[in-house]
Formats: sequence, structure tokens, C-alpha cells
Amino acid sequence: MKFRLTLSAVVSLSTFLNIAATAQSPIVSNTLVGKVICGYQAWFQCYGDGSPMQKWFGWANGSYRDSTVRPRAGFLSFDIYPDISDYSPSSLFQTGFQNLGDGRSAKLFSSWRDEVIDKHFSWMQAYGIDGIAFQNFTVGSSDLVYKQNHDSESVRIKRAAEKYGRIFYVMYDISTLDASQFDSLKTDWANKQAGVLHLTSSPQYATQNGKPVVAIWGFGFTDRVGTPSQCLNVINWFKSQGCYVVGGVPAYWRTGNNDSKAGFDSVYKSISVQL
Repeated sequence: MKFRLTLSAVVSLSTFLNIAATAQSPIVSNTLVGKVICGYQAWFQCYGDGSPMQKWFGWANGSYRDSTVRPRAGFLSFDIYPDISDYSPSSLFQTGFQNLGDGRSAKLFSSWRDEVIDKHFSWMQAYGIDGIAFQNFTVGSSDLVYKQNHDSESVRIKRAAEKYGRIFYVMYDISTLDASQFDSLKTDWANKQAGVLHLTSSPQYATQNGKPVVAIWGFGFTDRVGTPSQCLNVINWFKSQGCYVVGGVPAYWRTGNNDSKAGFDSVYKSISVQL
């Protein structure tokens, strides 16, 4: 049985994983079915971390090249403060919050640092998390700096997955797209993820039935765009590229009401596996 967890801020992940298992797991095969997979964003940037973003992002929406606009009370975009005790000082950056309860400076980690991504993958290896779905919200965006940042994170994730024997695959989230931008998913996959970045050539890139896995999150939701024919066009294109397509679908996909649009049966049935 497989399930998906979204760890938006990788909040106290080491504590969570201690509950999941008590012994280090062996290196896993790269097949998807039967695995425990976490949603992973790696979008937490801090001003001064060396990333192309050059601002606070994920923790709070900072300003480009402005060190004064940082997370503080009333200006943040995460829910729970993460446990930062396992990160090296070079991966932590000063916020505008008051000191923590134990007197330490209130700092947060940057996903840009190799040590941080390595740390997360080492936790996964140690406590039985098989891998991640690397979530991509940038396709179709005109923000080239953001896209450059995300593509660089893809390479870092590939390297960490290979180092720690975890699997990974690309997940596209259509939340920020207009239906006219759906073709950008095809272009990004062919020209960037499977093309320039060669992610699918990694022995740790997830496969199923001998096919590379790609996930698309959002088709059929009432608050997201796309007609059945537009969504089917995207799914069938990925299948034509030899992909095993995972779909993130509404809770009421079976009945086509509440959070699900009506008339999407053909879309849901075309997906290889649903989350």
C-alpha cells in the first residue's frame, strides 16, 4: 500500500520519521508501487544563501535583493516552526522573530544548501521513507529566476537520491496555470526534466511497469482550470512519451460532485494511479 505525505516545511521531520520506523532501511528499488512517498518542494530560500532568488521565499515572500524583508511576526507563510537543531550553522539564516524559547537565535534553513537536501534524504533513508515526488509549480511561469532556481534544485535532489538510495519523480501542480499553458508541461518534460537535466536517466528515478513516473496534480478540481478534453490531451501526451502517469485528483472523483467537476470520468480512468 502506498500513501503520500506533503511536508510543506519539512517540519520536525526527524521526529516524524522516528515514529515511522526505528531501524535504517535498505536501499530501495526504483519501482513506485508499494512505496512510501513524500511530497517535496525544496522552495525554502533565505536571503544570503547564494540562490538565484536572492530573497526570502517559502518562509515568507521577501523582496529581491533586500535583506531587511525577512520572516517576522505577522509576515510569514508557514504554520509550524521547524526543528533546526540538526542543521549546520552555514545552512541557517537569521529571521526577524524573537529568540527561541531556549535562547537561541530564531533562524531558518535554506533548501538551496546541499547539506539541507542531503540531511532530508539521509533522514528518509534512516527511517524508511522510500522517496519523494518533487513538486513543480513553476511551469508556465514567466519568472525565469524562479525556474532556474527550481531546475538547480532538481539536480541536487537527483544527486541526494542517488547518494542515499531513495527514489524520486517529477510532480507537476497545475494550480498556477491557465489552460492555455498546459502545453508548457509537455515542453518542460521533453526539453528540461527528461532532456537537459536527464532526470529519468538516474537509477533512482521512479519507474513502474518499466516506465518513468510523472505526476500531475489538480485535474478535475472545481477550483482549477481545464476541460476534460484539455486534461486528456496532456495525460495522453505523457503516455505517448512512455510515461506512467500518476494523478492527484479530488476526493469526490468517483461521484463528480463537491470538490470534483462533473464529466471527468474519462480523465480519471486514463490515469495510471490516483493519489
